[in-house]
Amino acid sequence: MRNDKNDPKCGGGKHEPWWPRDVINYINAILQPTFDCFEWGSGRSSKWLADRVKSLITIDNNQEWTDSIPDMPNIEKHCLNLKSGYAEAIVTHSKKDRKYDFIFVDGRNRVACIKAAKPFLKEGGFLMLDNSDRKRYNGAWEELKLWPFADFHIFCDFERRYWGNTIWRNYV
Repeated sequence: MRNDKNDPKCGGGKHEPWWPRDVINYINAILQPTFDCFEWGSGRSSKWLADRVKSLITIDNNQEWTDSIPDMPNIEKHCLNLKSGYAEAIVTHSKKDRKYDFIFVDGRNRVACIKAAKPFLKEGGFLMLDNSDRKRYNGAWEELKLWPFADFHIFCDFERRYWGNTIWRNYV
């Protein structure tokens, strides 16, 4: 989310993800330097996450977004065509038996990405869905219905719309 108007509740400052401020604070509090992370939807969140964790694999379908991510020793970045295994990228780009502490789902095919991600999330790990308020992502709620979650919804005045983010925890 672009915060061109410096709305403090909307976050997304110059070096931050485009997430509401409460989400940035919440994720910042749970991330640990030992975390292995996976992300669909490269962007400002990628460097921000990588600055806080041991490793990050980030996937996008847009080469421009992928190229915008700085080269860092703990980031592995991939640009994939939506028709050739985008949602399954967690399978093809993860080492055998690898599990993640934090998985962020933005980008495309979000419900399919969540389905693919579930077996790769550590017990006690976190899965975040950006724009979880959108009806087209209702399948995510069904997929994760037994998992406890933190839900964040705000109205951003400058964007003139509600913004939702949900973070589930794998305790099933």
